[in-house]
Parts: sequence; structure tokens; C-alpha cells
Amino acid sequence: MRYFKQFPDITYNDHQVKNILARVKLADILKGQRLTYFEYQLDDGDQPWIIADQYYDDPNRAWLVYLSNDIIDPLYEWYMDSYAFENYITKKYGSVSAAKAQLESYREVVDGVTTGVTFTADSYKYSNDVNKVNWTPLYAYDIEDELNDNRRNIKLLNKVYVDIAESNLKALLK
Repeated sequence: MRYFKQFPDITYNDHQVKNILARVKLADILKGQRLTYFEYQLDDGDQPWIIADQYYDDPNRAWLVYLSNDIIDPLYEWYMDSYAFENYITKKYGSVSAAKAQLESYREVVDGVTTGVTFTADSYKYSNDVNKVNWTPLYAYDIEDELNDNRRNIKLLNKVYVDIAESNLKALLK
């Protein structure tokens, strides 16, 4: 199924066009169904249409990969290989070295283990906390790299539910 073919038509500047601003969530598509996802870890070079072709036997079901992972902007919300990531960092921060030098926040580390507690740079500066020696600096590059690395872990909707997802998508976008 071609994803955008299902979108409603609207009139824009006296032309019939697809309303690409229409958006649904996978939870909306399969409302009332028991969802089953499979965890999948991306390798370098994996693309949604390749995964869709391999798993769903149809590269046109890449939309299902995106919706399963709440991806709206595939350019920046999909895992980037090292080349794309470096270009992204350079575009956003001016250079990789600038991103590595830009202090964003601090993360608490106790006995060598990150607690998950994050503090702003101002919190560190003005804190009287004697434990702030356990705070490790987080730079923009580190944060972006961690976010990108987390994007390697995606989920795929079980094949059993694909037909239901497609029929419900058609109904929701009418």
C-alpha cells in the first residue's frame, strides 16, 4: 500500500492536492487491537524501505516502520551513519569541535554508575551541593551522539497486524 495515496485531497490555490499534513498515530490505526512489536536493532546502512521489504515483503510499507516508531521527520529522527551524523553536527553547531566544546548540562555519577539525574549548567555553577564532584559534564556532541545511538533500537509491528493497520489507516484518512 502506498502511504500518501490514502491521504485526503484538498483544494489549494485552485489545485487538487494531497493533504500531507493529515497525521495519525499507529495507536489510532490499531485502536482496540492487541499490539505486538518486535525489537530490531539497525545496522549501518539500514533504511526503512529496506527493512519494510525484508520484513513486510513490500518496500512501500516503510510508512509502517516510521509510524511504529513515532517518526515524523525521517531525516533527523532516523539513525544517522557516521557521515550523516557528522554533517548534522556541523550544520547544527558549526563544527564537530564546537559541539564537543559546548557544555550543555551535567549528569550525576555515583560510584562510577550514572544515576540518570541531569542538572543544568547553572545548577552546577550555583549549587552548594558537596556531591557535585559526582557530576560529569555533558557536551552537545555527547548528547546528540547518545540520542542518535538510541535511534538504532526500533520496533516493528507484527506482520499479523499489517492488514488491520492498512484498513484502519484508510478509514481514518477518509
